Amino acid sequence: MIGCAAVLAVVPLALGSIIALFMTDAPVGSSLIVATMPAAITFVSALLLAASDKARHRSNINSVRKLLLSRNQVDDAAFCLYFSDADPEMLTLTREGIALLFGVPSACIHPTDQLDPDLRFTSLEPAFHTSVTFHVLAKCCEIEAPFTFRSHRVSDVATLAKEISRILKRLRNVSDTSSDDNG
Repeated sequence: MIGCAAVLAVVPLALGSIIALFMTDAPVGSSLIVATMPAAITFVSALLLAASDKARHRSNINSVRKLLLSRNQVDDAAFCLYFSDADPEMLTLTREGIALLFGVPSACIHPTDQLDPDLRFTSLEPAFHTSVTFHVLAKCCEIEAPFTFRSHRVSDVATLAKEISRILKRLRNVSDTSSDDNG
């Protein structure tokens, strides 16, 4: 967090230094203050914004965790039966990924859960889909390639599992093409 804030402060420091060069009549101390003040303000602002964002993220995670832990648990078989047209393995892996994100047993994730508002998907983006997608991909394959997640397509655990399945199929195709090129 401090490193990112420092990187953000480099440009204001450079601009402040350029402005200070044109202050020929000002004492050296004043020129130095003019040179460093924009960088200091940017650095502190970036730290405050990052801390605020982290606190909001933690609050959302804790709120959902509390809700999930207060419920009756649903086993994998009953969970998968709810979604007749979805791949049970992908559903189970997606459910595990969501549970890991919130630090709860996967049985706390119900089939009726909506990503928004139940699991606060939008508030936790991009951490939500990134965490869950990488969990599933790590369990299914060892393919490292960029992918595009289409969050507008997801509304519940089944549609999230389908989107991750789409990514997995695409990555497997990319891997097959790369193998063909190397062979």
